[in-house]
Amino acid sequence: MDEEEMMYVEGGGISARDALIWLGGAIFGGIVYDVFKAACIKVGAWAAMNAAAICTVVSRAVAITLLAGIAACYGTMIVKTYKNLLKK
Repeated sequence: MDEEEMMYVEGGGISARDALIWLGGAIFGGIVYDVFKAACIKVGAWAAMNAAAICTVVSRAVAITLLAGIAACYGTMIVKTYKNLLKK
């Protein structure tokens, strides 16, 4: 066998340095993942609570505006009806 064929047959081994780099990356990656996941959960819960509070305030404001509009419409109708009755 010539040298080129030997390279393909023998293959490459894993050195201790490569194993430590892989192990360190796996451990560090796991830690980063756990921290990121915990942060996402906390931020997500905070955002959900604030979104619910904001939606509550907005929905109340919309409801009050709609009720005021309805009251204004009925008030206008009552006033016009009363004026029409006075004209007769």
